[in-house]
Amino acid sequence: MNGEANFMADGNDIVLTLHVTGATPGKHAIHIHQNPDCSSADAESAGGHWNPSKEMHGQFDIAPFHLGDIGNVDVGADGSGALRMTTNRWAINTKAENDVLGHSVVVHAAVDDLKTDPSGNSGSRQACGVIELITGK
Repeated sequence: MNGEANFMADGNDIVLTLHVTGATPGKHAIHIHQNPDCSSADAESAGGHWNPSKEMHGQFDIAPFHLGDIGNVDVGADGSGALRMTTNRWAINTKAENDVLGHSVVVHAAVDDLKTDPSGNSGSRQACGVIELITGK
C-alpha cells in the first residue's frame, strides 16, 4: 500500500487530504498516532493514538473522541481511496497541544467502528507516514 497525507492551513482551519493506492477494497481506518516513527515493519513504532486530551475513542467531532480519530477511507475495487477533512481543532507548527506535526498517520487493515476504545477495533497497521513540515512548495 502507498499513500500520501497532506495537512494544509486554510485560515483558522486545517485541511487534510489523503490518498491511498494498492489497498484492499473496503473501508480502512485512518488515525493520527502519537510518535513520529514508522521504522518498524508493523508500524507499532508509531505508538498509540494521538490523544492529548485523554478522551475515549470515537467519531471525530462527536463526543467523546480524540484528536487522532480521523475515521475511515473508502477504497474502491481498483485499490485506491481518498479522504478530505477540514477542522479547526488541529494546528500546524505551533508547538501547541493540538499541533499535528511530530506525529504519524496510520492506515489500518479494517474499518474503524468509531466506538471501541482505544483503537476502534480497526485491525493491524498497514501503512504509516510521519507528519513533517515541508516548506518551499
